Amino acid sequence: MQKLEDHLPREDMLALQNVVRHTSETISEQLADTPARKIDDLISKVTRQLTVVDQENWVVNISKRVLTPVEITALRKGLNFSITTTKVPVSKILSSIETGIYSLSQSARH
Repeated sequence: MQKLEDHLPREDMLALQNVVRHTSETISEQLADTPARKIDDLISKVTRQLTVVDQENWVVNISKRVLTPVEITALRKGLNFSITTTKVPVSKILSSIETGIYSLSQSARH
C-alpha cells in the first residue's frame, strides 16, 4: 500500500480504497448469501416434487381379480382412511352386549 500511496495523489488513493472496500463487501455478501440461496432452491425444488403426485401408480393390483374403479379409489385413500358411520347402531350394540351377558356364568352376571 505504501508504494501506491507514494505514486498516487491522495484523492486517487482514497477513491481506490473505496472501490476495493466496496468490492470486498459485495463479494463477502455474495459468499454469505450463497449457502442460504442454495438451501432455499433445494427446499423449493423438493416442495415442487412433493406437490406433483401421480396417483395412477399408487395402487398396484397383484391379484388375478380385476378391481372396480370404486375399489381402486378406496385403496388410493391409503391405510389411514377409515369409513365412519353417520348413525351409531345402538340396537346392535345392546343386542351384542345382552348376548354376551347371557353366555356368562350365573356368578359372573352380577
